[in-house]
Amino acid sequence: MIPNLYTLFLLSTNFLNIKMPSTETGYNSDWTSGWGIKPASQYLISRSKEKNVIVGTEGYFGTLPDGLQIYTEGQKNLTVIGVGNNLEKLPDSLVNAYLYGDEVYILLNQTRNKLNSLDLTRLELVSSYPKPKADSLQLYRLR
Repeated sequence: MIPNLYTLFLLSTNFLNIKMPSTETGYNSDWTSGWGIKPASQYLISRSKEKNVIVGTEGYFGTLPDGLQIYTEGQKNLTVIGVGNNLEKLPDSLVNAYLYGDEVYILLNQTRNKLNSLDLTRLELVSSYPKPKADSLQLYRLR
């Protein structure tokens, strides 16, 4: 039991430096980790006090969009929707929301951003939230 307690202690106090199996690195550093979700949610909540905000996130379930929904639950004028993985073009649902007059954002992991160059010109990088390794969570605003 002592080795287990020691491991739990390390996980609680110094989890970035723990040697984990390669299949488990997503918990603290890969695209599946939650780095950046809380500050992104705080920004989006502040924007939703001024305008109706629609946020498209990478994926349909899991860290994104579910992680973002946890932080934004119950916020008026803020809607989080999953728009798929490995997006190559902006989803029509987000473009239509923008044309309707909503303030539209998209939240993606940098390493999984496959948007074409034309769509990238329609996006303004609002913030980038670095993760412990080489990836970052990026919040873009459609313009």
